[in-house]
Amino acid sequence: MRYIIFFFTLISFSASAQSAIVGTWNINWPSMRSAMTATESQKYTNMSALVKTRVQQSFETRTYRFDANGEFTASWTSDGQNKSVTGMWSEANSNLTIVTQNQTKTYSFSIATPDSNQQLTLTEESSASSGLISTLIMNKAN
Repeated sequence: MRYIIFFFTLISFSASAQSAIVGTWNINWPSMRSAMTATESQKYTNMSALVKTRVQQSFETRTYRFDANGEFTASWTSDGQNKSVTGMWSEANSNLTIVTQNQTKTYSFSIATPDSNQQLTLTEESSASSGLISTLIMNKAN
């Protein structure tokens, strides 16, 4: 009986210690567009209409999945083709690290609940960000 109580206590502790990041998140394009830095916004504005449409569609279809076992999957549609990347994620000291295809990115993160919906904001820590957008804003899907 003592072992059964210990087992259930251990399961309860593990479930309560689960990160709030675990789950599926969908990119919130309008919020991300508003959060662009002046430099990012200028880069985006200077793109041709076709490229801007492709960028927007790529982000609007983007889904991030953070599994409790540390696995990570990002999926999206680009030029009508489904794309995905997998890797691992970890959380420490309000930082989220994602490792995919030999690339490591570290983000500061926050989770808010505007309008009763969970919203995850990831801001890339590296000042030498290679991407167009350094802040990702997502809404929890589940």
